[in-house]
Amino acid sequence: EAFARQTATAVRLEDLYRWGQGDATVRLRMAGFLHREVAIRNAQLCKELRVLPFGLAETTGVSEVIRSFSGYVDKLADAPVPQTAEDDRSFTELMKDILEDQMHVVATLGSGVGEVRDALGEERYESVRAEVDHILDRFFMKRIGLRFLIQHYVEAAEEAPGVAGIIHSDVAVGRILRQEAREAQRLCRKTYGASPDVLVVGDGVGGTDAAGL
Repeated sequence: EAFARQTATAVRLEDLYRWGQGDATVRLRMAGFLHREVAIRNAQLCKELRVLPFGLAETTGVSEVIRSFSGYVDKLADAPVPQTAEDDRSFTELMKDILEDQMHVVATLGSGVGEVRDALGEERYESVRAEVDHILDRFFMKRIGLRFLIQHYVEAAEEAPGVAGIIHSDVAVGRILRQEAREAQRLCRKTYGASPDVLVVGDGVGGTDAAGL
């Protein structure tokens, strides 16, 4: 509750890139920031889950996720704020543990939704489905932001040219979009037997291309 009442800090992509390229002193400042920030954001996710409507908060699936996220907060509260290079290495391992936790959050929350659907019945559940989807979409967007921060910090421990953490300085976005468009088309064809054409215009490498053509 104490962490959840605090305000999460918005972070700009430019700042994250600069921090990821910084020296040991900058990295320790980043670790100190994340020590507090990750606890706050996890606590706020727990609080959101605890007040879910339609009986979702009482389901087994949601309760399991709450216990897992609460455990992250406890670990951070017990861990010292990194002050030395050795502290940073220990904190990095803690961040890895949180990032790589085998708790399957999407599937586990999905099982909670299934419990509510069974309890309400299909017809009544359909009347509240849009609200449930909206609440869970917001939850997962916040979780993505949290995992982005953690993974960026973890990977920033290794230096690589043109890369700071998980942020690349020179990305041909068009190539990535074409690759994902082809995958989306493949899934559409597999599921529906047909797929739309996807046109990606320009990417800094030159030319215009249509995915899948």
